Amino acid sequence: MNKADYLRMAFFNIKSNPVRTLLTMLGIIIGTACLIAVYALGRGGEWRIRDELQKFGIQRVWVYSCIDQNDQAPALTMEDASYLEQTLKGVESVQPTAYLQAGLKGVVGNAQVQLRGCTWGIEQEEGFKLLSGRTLSFRDAQEARSVIVLPQAVARQLFGEQQAVGQSVGISGIEFRVIGVLQDDSALGSGSTARCMIPLTTMQRYLGRTTIDEIALTLDSGDAVEPVAQVAQQLLDQRYQGQGYFRTVTLSKETQLASNIVLVFLLIIASVAALSLLVGGIGVMNIMLVTVRERRQEIGVRKALGATRRQILAQFLLESVLIALGGGLGGMLLGTGLTLIAASAIGLPVMLDGTVYLAAAGFSAIVGVFFGTYPARQAARLEPIAALRQG
Repeated sequence: MNKADYLRMAFFNIKSNPVRTLLTMLGIIIGTACLIAVYALGRGGEWRIRDELQKFGIQRVWVYSCIDQNDQAPALTMEDASYLEQTLKGVESVQPTAYLQAGLKGVVGNAQVQLRGCTWGIEQEEGFKLLSGRTLSFRDAQEARSVIVLPQAVARQLFGEQQAVGQSVGISGIEFRVIGVLQDDSALGSGSTARCMIPLTTMQRYLGRTTIDEIALTLDSGDAVEPVAQVAQQLLDQRYQGQGYFRTVTLSKETQLASNIVLVFLLIIASVAALSLLVGGIGVMNIMLVTVRERRQEIGVRKALGATRRQILAQFLLESVLIALGGGLGGMLLGTGLTLIAASAIGLPVMLDGTVYLAAAGFSAIVGVFFGTYPARQAARLEPIAALRQG
């Protein structure tokens, strides 16, 4: 017999009992489907978490000055920001920021907000969504222009349904021209906690702020976040000869925590999938043992005609592997469908690739070989006369 004959006989024997074959495959189908869905949804969930953290700055380090109880510790200055920018390696940009509580007067109403004095280009780092107008420019900062960018809710509170861009708001007796409006789901927030952006140079020139509250460092790589944070703190400690108290904040711990949560989720569901595969493999072994018992006469005839133990072993092992691979293929189709449905329902991206399908096929084949070996060996060990007599 050649390989084609083995395949024809295996397919014939599998198709002769379709219901039993399908029930045998069921455990492998469920296990494989779980593996496919868990892999895809786990990767999609991890991507979504990282994407959300990226909006807040997964590759950023924030530096703060902690004022002591006697207000003796020095605050951060623009010179500190320039010093860190010139000294630190791997820093893509530096954004010093100052905050100031203020009341805004508009055409329709007033609003209590937090002014955020910042440098131009900050929207590229923090992913603000512009609704209308524009954000702060280099010329705004260079010339200390009296311009402001409002969150949508604040613009509505100050101007009602009127177009806010181009109008003016009063801050401490100074008129600021509205140049842009941001969506409320941006990082600036909304309502009483809303932050309105103005140039830092304008805040320093017209509103009396000489110091800054934080320095945000954007790095070339997220892998260097913690080392850069430590070096930045050491540099400032040296700069102030230990008289200042500075701290740095990163999202490394939050990112690691999110990854750990996803990993635990994957391990739990993968354990369920592995258990399903184990149950499916045991089902394959049981059915193959029944098949061997039912086909003893066939085995006796083939051995009497000259079939070797190796040929009988290969025949039954091939049937076991084909059943397992069939269950794996069904699981791939079911898992893909479940992934598409679940991803669409919860708003996750579909993260499927060829690797997971190759792994699923490999696992299925391994299950077929592992659980099919014992029944195949039982068939191969039958003596021709005893098999014919028992058959």
